[in-house]
Amino acid sequence: MTHRVNLLVSSFVFMIGVGSVVGTLPIVLRQLTTNEVEISLAVTVWGLVYLFSNIPAGLLADKVGANKVIPVAFLLNIPIGIIMFLGSTPLDYALARALEGFLEALVWTSVIGLSVKREKNVKIIGVSGVYASIALGFVLGPLLAGSLLAISYRTPFLLYSLCSFISFFVTLPLFRAESIRFSAQRPKLNFGWKVTSPLLSALTVGLVESLIVVYAPDLSSHKIGISSQELLSGYYLFGLLGQISITFLHNVVLTEPYLLAAFLSSSLITLYLPESMILISIGWLGIINAHVSSRSQAKIAEGMQGVESTGAGIANFAWSLGYFLGAPLYSMLNARRLSPQKAIGFIFLVMLLIQLLLAVLEIRRRDSTISK
Repeated sequence: MTHRVNLLVSSFVFMIGVGSVVGTLPIVLRQLTTNEVEISLAVTVWGLVYLFSNIPAGLLADKVGANKVIPVAFLLNIPIGIIMFLGSTPLDYALARALEGFLEALVWTSVIGLSVKREKNVKIIGVSGVYASIALGFVLGPLLAGSLLAISYRTPFLLYSLCSFISFFVTLPLFRAESIRFSAQRPKLNFGWKVTSPLLSALTVGLVESLIVVYAPDLSSHKIGISSQELLSGYYLFGLLGQISITFLHNVVLTEPYLLAAFLSSSLITLYLPESMILISIGWLGIINAHVSSRSQAKIAEGMQGVESTGAGIANFAWSLGYFLGAPLYSMLNARRLSPQKAIGFIFLVMLLIQLLLAVLEIRRRDSTISK
C-alpha cells in the first residue's frame, strides 16, 4: 500500500467515525439535559479548540514530521469514543469534543500537508484526494449512525473508536517511513492578494457550512420529504463529486475568474431559488464548496514550500473560524427574520464584493509598481 493510499483510506475510515458522532451527539445531549446553553457548548467547543489548534498543530507536524504525527493522533482518538459512550453529563461530552478538536487539528494539518508535499506538480490534486475521502466518509457516517441507533443511541460512539483504531493501523507504516521529512524552516507569509484571497475563501466555506450543519432541520423542513441527516449526507455526497471533478477541472478551478463566478452563482441560487427546491441549492453548494476548499489549501501551500502542514493549519484556521462563528452570528444578528438559505446567499454576496474589492486593489498595486 502506497503512502498516498494510506492517507486516503485512513481519512475515509476516520471520517465515518466523525460523521457518526456529528449525527448522534445532539440526540444524546437532549436526552441528558434541556439546557440549550449546555447543549450548544458541548457541540461548539470542538470548533473553538479546533480553531486555535490548527496553526500550532501544523508547526508541530512540520517540526516532528507529519508522517509520525498522523498515526499517533489516530491512536489518541480511540479513547474519545469510549468517553462519549460512557458519558453521563454534558460536561463529559464537552471535554471529549474539546480533545477531539485538538486531535483532529493534528490529523488534518498533517494529512493535508503530507499529501501536498508528495504532490510535486498540481498540489490541488493532493488536497482534493483527501477532501474526497473526507466527504465520502461523512456521507456514510450519519447513515451508519442512524442504523446503529436501533441498537443503542450511544453505539455510534463506539464506531468512532473503531474507526480511529483502523486508521491508526492503516497509517502505522508511515511512522516507520524515515524518508518523509519536512524542511526545518520558518514559515513566511506575505499577506497580499495571493494569501488573503484563499484565506477569505476558506472563511466563506466555514461560514456557509456552519449554517448548513446547524440549521439542517430548518433547511429540510420545507415539505421535501427528507430528514436533516439525509440532507447533510446529500451535501457531502455532492462535495465528493466536486472533489472528484477537480481531477479534470483543476486548471479552471485555480483561476481567479472561477472563484468570482462560483461566489456569484452560489449567491444567486440560494437567494432566488424557492426553499422548496433546497436540494438543488444544497447540491450546488456541495460542489462549489468542495472546489473552493481545495483551491484555498492549494493556493496557500504554493507559497509555503517545505512547511506545507503549517500552510494547511493556516487554511484550516480560516475555515474553522467561519465554522465557529457562522451559526451563532446568524442566530444573534438575524433573529430568524432571514431564512438560513437566504443568509447563505448573502454571505456569498458579501464575500464576492470583498473579493472584487481586493482584486481591484491588487490590480492598482501592480499598475503602480509597473509605473515606478
